[in-house]
Amino acid sequence: MDKSRKNFNNLKIHHISDKEAESLKQNRKNKYLQQYLNAAGKPEEFEKNSAYNPEGLDDFFALHDAADYKVREKSRRISLKNNVGLKFQAVSLILIVIIMIFGAFLLRFHGADYYYDAGDINSAASANLEPIEPVDFNRRVYDAKYSAFSRTVAVLNQNINAPGNYDENKIRELVRKFNLIYIDQNAEGMPNGCEITSLAMVISRDYKNISVHEINENYLEKKPLTYRNGVTFGDDPMYYYIGEPTNSRGGYGIFAQGLKNTANKALQALDINRTAYDISGCSDEFLFAYAVHDPVIVWYTLGLNEVSWGYATWHLPDYKAYNYPLNLHCGVLVDFDDETVTIYDPTYGIIDYNREKFVQRWNEIGPHKDQTRQAVLIR
Repeated sequence: MDKSRKNFNNLKIHHISDKEAESLKQNRKNKYLQQYLNAAGKPEEFEKNSAYNPEGLDDFFALHDAADYKVREKSRRISLKNNVGLKFQAVSLILIVIIMIFGAFLLRFHGADYYYDAGDINSAASANLEPIEPVDFNRRVYDAKYSAFSRTVAVLNQNINAPGNYDENKIRELVRKFNLIYIDQNAEGMPNGCEITSLAMVISRDYKNISVHEINENYLEKKPLTYRNGVTFGDDPMYYYIGEPTNSRGGYGIFAQGLKNTANKALQALDINRTAYDISGCSDEFLFAYAVHDPVIVWYTLGLNEVSWGYATWHLPDYKAYNYPLNLHCGVLVDFDDETVTIYDPTYGIIDYNREKFVQRWNEIGPHKDQTRQAVLIR
């Protein structure tokens, strides 16, 4: 019996199927049965080795069955434990991947100054073109937007530069889309304030009582031109408004980077849960993709006239000569099709421009000749 136990203890069975375990057990039984029968024909050897007597053999079979069950049960528990561990690891890995993707999205969208810091603007832009569900305009929402419609039509009717004879159904649909109130920069006393007037129109979708003058006085960072020894000095309009927008002769303008900073100051002060992004440099494909879901502030030329870089000149703080472009203008892109773009133009009202010509001017104008395609998205 001691020999039987020793032989069995030396047997290692791990992670085998029930069929294989049964086959091994039967082979061992046959082996010891054959030894038993051989011993039975030799009484002297049978007497010397009690391990081969019938009682010993029965004890071995009983011991084998019990030990075999114990080994297979242990193997089953180990396998089950391993399976649970693998499932836990798989779930953990999936959660980690989801968290990483979500974190990367937040960092990409909320921390990017696209034009000057992000590098590949088109990749950054495509990552943020999230599909947006259409709005279900119930009566309450419609009433709120109809108020914006009434105010928009009233301003347009008083705009001496607007072409008149507006299609009210089209205006109503535009108001339904973005809930913007049209603002006339000249009626507001902002002859050179097209940029902050455009910003006010975009902010009006969340804050109906927005004032262009409030933006000008509280949030717009302005830098005047100065004169030293007969030389004119000024800052870069990429970052600051040069001059004063209420001044018809002493106001120039500001571009996307600076207007983005102005917008974020205003949004924070007015407790509007949106963020302004400088998406300058993006392709026209991405510009129009953004405009499907949000109004986009864009820079072009007044009446889409040609660009001239000799309108005004001064020296930047680093003494480099700077040429400010003639006919600079800014508006809000709200709609488009294959042939036209629709813009809330602070001077000319809600107007349709030829799409190809608009894209051409948008590609030609900016704070510098190599920094065109200026645009700001507030989302």
